[in-house]
Amino acid sequence: MKRERDIPTAEEQRKLAELSALVSKLQPDRGKQLMHELHQQQPIELPALPSGASFYTLRDLETAYQLSRKTLLRYIESGELRATRIGRAYRVSPEAVSDWLSLYRW
Repeated sequence: MKRERDIPTAEEQRKLAELSALVSKLQPDRGKQLMHELHQQQPIELPALPSGASFYTLRDLETAYQLSRKTLLRYIESGELRATRIGRAYRVSPEAVSDWLSLYRW
């Protein structure tokens, strides 16, 4: 059972909605800024393809760019990183990785 003080007032709900809207606008820009800072520290290049492979797996990209699988999936879902889904796995072409990296080279 919720206590009366646990329920936000109308004013508190309005402020929370405003803050939520501001945060949602800031987060995508912060990701781009972090990628830009990373690129400034060390040039980002394509990792070598595993022997006999013509596409990267998400694990290859995780290792090469020190990103989590969840982060890579967000880039795929947003359309910034083009990938092909094969069953439960994703495959990413070298051209798609190159295009994705060029988004962060200012």
